Amino acid sequence: MRLRAFVWTLLAVAHLVVVVGGASNTLPQRSSGMPGETLRSYARVSGADSEYGFFAPAVGAEQRARFVLMDADGFTWSDSLDEAKNPEARLRLMNIVEHPFMSGAAAELPAWREQLVKSWAANMFSRHPRAVSLTVIVEAYAVPTMAEFRAGQTPNWMTVYVAQLQRAPSLAHERAQP
Repeated sequence: MRLRAFVWTLLAVAHLVVVVGGASNTLPQRSSGMPGETLRSYARVSGADSEYGFFAPAVGAEQRARFVLMDADGFTWSDSLDEAKNPEARLRLMNIVEHPFMSGAAAELPAWREQLVKSWAANMFSRHPRAVSLTVIVEAYAVPTMAEFRAGQTPNWMTVYVAQLQRAPSLAHERAQP
């Protein structure tokens, strides 16, 4: 029984060594031959090669889209995309906002960003038939470093994109009719 416990302990320690190698990005390179390839294969299969990038500062800022709507009388109100009832659907909706702005695709592809924002506007205008204008505000949650936090800086939402859209006048008139 002692031999069995020793072997399992040895395997656990070996796995932890591979995890530390993956986290510190020090696993053997491709040119290291068969033992290195075996180790890299094990790391890929077990997930030990993930580099654990979910720890700051590698984690990107949370992003959100806010929508400020205004009717013909100047009354304003706000709405958001995350109206889903279950957490999975809410996460999916948040990813629709986060992915384009975190990946840089929104900045690199302005025509695509414009279509995305128009899609959001169509959603908001269909939810709120009396709205005639819409301001789309995309914000990122900026979390300070520990040194900045100790110096008094607090997390806050920073605006990364703003767009103004108007409902087409003919559509606003049609929706106002009973």
